[in-house]
Amino acid sequence: MTTLPPFTRRARLALGPASIFAVAILAVAACGPEPSSPTPEPAAFDGRLLVHAGRPESSQLFALDGRGVETDVALPAGGLRWFAAGADGQLAGVDAEGRIVVADGSGASWRAVSTSEVPVEARAADIKLPAWSPDGRLAVLWGDSATATSIGVLVVDPATDGELWLDLAAGLGGYAPAWLDASRLAAPTRGAQDEPTMTILDVDAGSTELAARGARAVAASPDGSTLAVLLPDSRTVELWRPATWLGAPDEGPLGRAKVPEGSIVEALALDRTGDHLALASVASDDTTDGLVAVHDGLDGWALALERPIAAGSPIGSLGFVP
Repeated sequence: MTTLPPFTRRARLALGPASIFAVAILAVAACGPEPSSPTPEPAAFDGRLLVHAGRPESSQLFALDGRGVETDVALPAGGLRWFAAGADGQLAGVDAEGRIVVADGSGASWRAVSTSEVPVEARAADIKLPAWSPDGRLAVLWGDSATATSIGVLVVDPATDGELWLDLAAGLGGYAPAWLDASRLAAPTRGAQDEPTMTILDVDAGSTELAARGARAVAASPDGSTLAVLLPDSRTVELWRPATWLGAPDEGPLGRAKVPEGSIVEALALDRTGDHLALASVASDDTTDGLVAVHDGLDGWALALERPIAAGSPIGSLGFVP
């Protein structure tokens, strides 16, 4: 008979009936099914939210998905000063040379579009705020920060390089314009007493009128169902049916969202169906981190997602894309 080494023999002799049963149970458990992984939290929204922040020389453009995962989007050489995202994923902005440039959703290939219709006296304007229409046209609000006076709006069809220039004799409001539908553009302006007003341009008819209600800025859902309106306090956003806000003053808003005390809204956006509202806010004294927040309209406009932005990095634009 083969003699076992002392250690191995002691180990075998230590296994009584109860120990053998325990080992058997462990063996069965080891052969059982793997434990299921935790169910991921539901996404706060579908698609991506594009965020443009920083100054031209240090600008950044990134996308957040509904779970807060971040990916970078390529910028043109020298960065972007102004930016806009279209509902179908188109990108637009103003590059370091002051040119209007467009790209697809990846930002891999930026190209300049024609601006030959801009009058000579308007070409030196340093504020060029772009906005995409639901049918793929690009409107750019031109203004001069030295005089804070709006000069006009250039409407470009990037697919054909077709252009239209519209004069806008009103004070510059400081926020980007927003398309209410495929032909009407809401441009933030200022009244005679420096109060916030909203000028509605009918691009196809070439006419303008002042909205009955004043607002700092607006954002519209591409499907035309919802309008987000930034009130004169710069921190409260109301959600409206567009026809109600424009023409039925006795009816109230669908809901409200507000940024923290001491903060102001720098940019706002609605997703395609108007179910989610994105707000970019910064401290009014610029001393603390800014914040990008998404509010869920299906949950009473409750906060659904947050992402801090470093202090001192202005948040120029937000836009939901697929």
